[in-house]
Amino acid sequence: MFKKDEMEREIDSKSVTISYCFVEIILLLSVIVSIVLKKNAIVPLYILITQILVKYISKLIIKKKYDDDRWGKLLIGLLIVVLIIIFFLTISVG
Repeated sequence: MFKKDEMEREIDSKSVTISYCFVEIILLLSVIVSIVLKKNAIVPLYILITQILVKYISKLIIKKKYDDDRWGKLLIGLLIVVLIIIFFLTISVG
């Protein structure tokens, strides 16, 4: 296996970002269509929310790796938002 140079890493990074945005848009459209058609939208909504959460949690972990002091406050805020979302999802399902 060969080492990637800076240009190849940049291309990979941009393609992953574009792919991520595409998946988010498709999941959001799926949730909207499911709501309009009055079908169950829990699975695509769950996938969309967890994907966004994983993205931001990984950013916080990477920021901690580079000694950014704000990561702790952001993580606490994110955990509060996650707990609120889980609470409302359990209420809506039950």
